[in-house]
Amino acid sequence: RQVAMQNYYEGYAPMLLESLAKGVTDDKYEFDIVDKHGKYVINIKEMIRAIVADIDSGTDVNIISDKFHNTVADFLSSLAIKVAESNSSDKIVVSGGCFANRRLSLLIETKLNRSGIRCYQHCILPCGDGGISAGQVAIAAAQMA
Repeated sequence: RQVAMQNYYEGYAPMLLESLAKGVTDDKYEFDIVDKHGKYVINIKEMIRAIVADIDSGTDVNIISDKFHNTVADFLSSLAIKVAESNSSDKIVVSGGCFANRRLSLLIETKLNRSGIRCYQHCILPCGDGGISAGQVAIAAAQMA
């Protein structure tokens, strides 16, 4: 098995981690979402400890990758739901480099749809910096109107 001791190109390590996820478990790691004066902070200390414990105990890397993806999908979708609800909306747009990860994108979209929130993702614009910049421009234009 390959191990990403360094990132040979942008996205190398995340792509390698994604390739290890096989969908064999729905288990996830623990995390907390803390509201800090209206700004949400994801506390992943327990997740990191549990990943290290899984590695130390010899847990299969496919299981670790599945649990990692399930956890990230869970906290991102939980945050998206909080944002949608706080804006009285049943729609949300997600973008960013992590949405190049198809597995993660599908997990998040499924969780949001199950909660009654329509999830929009990139399909013409890139999911990375270019897509985020376009979103920032759209928000600025709406605020100026």
